[in-house]
Amino acid sequence: MGYAAPEQYGKAQTTAQTDIYGLGATLQTLLTGKEPLETLAGGASRDHPIPEKLQALLTSMLEQDASKRPQSMNEVKQSLQWLKEHSTEQRVKRTLAFTWNFLAHSGLEALLLMGLLLFIYLIFLFSGFFNTPLWIPCLLLMLSTVVCRSAYYLRQEVEEAARRLNAKEVLGAVLKRLEGSILYALIPAILFFYLYINYNIQRPEDLSIGDALFLGGGVLASIIYGLSFFKREISWLLHFVPSWRRARKHQQVPPLQQQMHKHR
Repeated sequence: MGYAAPEQYGKAQTTAQTDIYGLGATLQTLLTGKEPLETLAGGASRDHPIPEKLQALLTSMLEQDASKRPQSMNEVKQSLQWLKEHSTEQRVKRTLAFTWNFLAHSGLEALLLMGLLLFIYLIFLFSGFFNTPLWIPCLLLMLSTVVCRSAYYLRQEVEEAARRLNAKEVLGAVLKRLEGSILYALIPAILFFYLYINYNIQRPEDLSIGDALFLGGGVLASIIYGLSFFKREISWLLHFVPSWRRARKHQQVPPLQQQMHKHR
């Protein structure tokens, strides 16, 4: 069964908008089980709910005024393709594919890194390193190294991924840089363990004035550097996140609605 557009009952010539009305009416009937006029009068059927953005597209295709409908079948095709790519099912598939690819490519590296960290932890534990005051500045320097190096080298990659509006690429860049930063954090761990072996410090009172100044200065410098870096990076994030979210929100609007906003 075909559906005639309102203008076909008059003397208007058949146009692309006429065919678009017929296609929209057919799709509306197949998806909801209701005639187009019933849908427009009583709303979408609750027995056969369809996505809101798909319903908005069908409603625009069934506009009484032909000028308010999509201008060509190509516009309808682009909108349907966009809805397909942004469906929940496709998002789940892309998320699973990204997770699998990330684990397949970086799982071994992450496993080796975790093994190395565990090995160093066991050395510190059984050697008595945690019984000395050295483990506190050591931990602070390790954390500051991870955070500062990640933030510094991550900015460019995050901005490039954000320009493509790909949240998964942003997450991948974060995890990738985090692995490398943890590896760099082993440097202060090795340095402090060397101090422990060299001076054989067992109690806080055994620290000499020079050692205390060295450790205190190192901790203070790392804290000051970390705070200054945090200040810069947080100010960058406060500017970056809202602009990225606005771009993402714009991307979530179907192509047909974007064109309608431009014409307005």
